[in-house]
Amino acid sequence: MAGVVDMAKLMREEVLRMRAGDDDVGATAAGFSGVAGAACTLSALADTTPKAQTTVNDDCNMGSGVSVCKAGSAPAEEEVSFEFHPAKKTYGEVEAQWEVADAPACVSYVPCFLTPLQSEQLLQCVYHAQHDSKWVQLKGRRLQNWGGLPQATGGLSQPEDLPQWLSTLCDGLMTQGIFQLEHRPNHVLINEYAPGEGIMAHTDGPLYTPQVATISLGDPAYFDLTPRRGAAGPCSALTATPPCSDQAERGGDRQGGGCTLVLLQGSLVVFQEEAYTDWEHAVLGTDAVCISDTTANLPQLGREQQGSTLQRTGTRVSLTIRHVPCG
Repeated sequence: MAGVVDMAKLMREEVLRMRAGDDDVGATAAGFSGVAGAACTLSALADTTPKAQTTVNDDCNMGSGVSVCKAGSAPAEEEVSFEFHPAKKTYGEVEAQWEVADAPACVSYVPCFLTPLQSEQLLQCVYHAQHDSKWVQLKGRRLQNWGGLPQATGGLSQPEDLPQWLSTLCDGLMTQGIFQLEHRPNHVLINEYAPGEGIMAHTDGPLYTPQVATISLGDPAYFDLTPRRGAAGPCSALTATPPCSDQAERGGDRQGGGCTLVLLQGSLVVFQEEAYTDWEHAVLGTDAVCISDTTANLPQLGREQQGSTLQRTGTRVSLTIRHVPCG
């Protein structure tokens, strides 16, 4: 059984070494702060529906046709722009179709939240030459920290305004009803994973409002949720799991109460409240991703995709978007 990552320890080590933020710093000795999160619903989401995702070859699924602009390939003189155009139609109670029934309460998955063009623009911003110095090399991934360094006493050390492209993305999440006005995101972590890389089971802890929105770009990945207490299951993201083995085909009925989602290109996953405080999450370090009948978010992916195997041949980039309360 894999141990739980002590994110506070990782943060301290990275601060001492590079004075830059490490990933998910919330696992501190202090208990959960109990800051109220947004309501456990998503409303007025992106202008797409689950049935819009028809095959695993769609751009929004696998990122096919999306060019990843590596550092140095974008013009250094100015920022690459990112535009997010919210849906103009109102879906009413459509949030129910994004709720993952086989996951803990308050977990939602929105396929194709970003269009292929928006995904490409966002990747170009991530890999812009001006941001080369923001990368911190960690074991098993690279990281960019934006907004400042969350503090155990609350608030952000060395706070900074988010750049235009991230601010635009956060505005889009606000207009789509993902975050409440008083919890506008002010902190973003960007992780880059090579094939076979991931991050072990952890919780984000009390430094953030208990709500996380993660956008996936590039290659697919398993997103594993396990109870914070009790049997956590084989959650190591540092050891590749053979594709479509008993461990790889994980889903809502797994022993111990855990579940596994498949995150595809351009998708949005939101977890909050109980899912934030009482469950650990991990990105599994596999070389392939299988969509099976036990994949927790199969209804959102489209049941016609059951049985598909997606190889991880390129990088995966995730943007973890959160709100850090004032100290």
